[in-house]
Amino acid sequence: MEDALTDANFVVISILPGTFDEMEIDVHTPEKYGIYQPVGDSTGPGGIVRAIRTVPMFEEIAENIKKYSPNAWVINYTNPMTLCVKTLYRVFPEIKAYGCCHEVFDTQSILATLAGEYLGEENVDKFDVRVNPLAINHFTWLTKAKYKNVDIMPLYKEKCKSSEDGYMKGNEENWFNKNFVTGQRVKMDLCNKFGYIAAAGDRHLSEFCEGKWYLANPERVAEMKFALTPVSWRKEDLRQMTELDRYIFSKSKFSCS
Repeated sequence: MEDALTDANFVVISILPGTFDEMEIDVHTPEKYGIYQPVGDSTGPGGIVRAIRTVPMFEEIAENIKKYSPNAWVINYTNPMTLCVKTLYRVFPEIKAYGCCHEVFDTQSILATLAGEYLGEENVDKFDVRVNPLAINHFTWLTKAKYKNVDIMPLYKEKCKSSEDGYMKGNEENWFNKNFVTGQRVKMDLCNKFGYIAAAGDRHLSEFCEGKWYLANPERVAEMKFALTPVSWRKEDLRQMTELDRYIFSKSKFSCS
């Protein structure tokens, strides 16, 4: 770690605390007791145990950043995001750290589509939709959303009230797999309940709410048009990516063979 951090200007933290074997226990053992977790990395039993596993690692990382690169900007991509970043600041209060997640970008895409439909414009760029992310990672909210001079909040609220089956446009098929397809029903239901835009994915949002709302059982999950992501899929995905990496390396000019 000394070699990696000495005189660094930027530090990116992206680790898997433990292995997918441990995560499989975190996520699926609670199912025996009627507790379902679509992700299990930020809250609930899975998030708590993951935090217990992760916080000591982040204490060590923070101490080393303080020692070897105290002026670096630190970008964290590891979950549970809130506790990871909190740990960095607790150990090294002067640290310049923040957490990153792609969730809000997906919500901006939905808002861009709505703005395009309303204005009759095609291919509205999601980054032209200005928003104000609030709250904590994976339970993020927006109270403002604008495209050019158009306030999109009323458009989104009306869509939520009028679309009982959710909003699938642009998400009928996911490039990755069916575990990440969503009908946005959780997101839209939360907007109807609280009047603001829940800006994370349905899989994450559902874990921060009363279990009976969206996670009472797998049938309720299917009704709300999102998915429980099995850790077995993560294991298989890792296996395939590892095989691909090995293949690419074997064909590259850097191969020792």
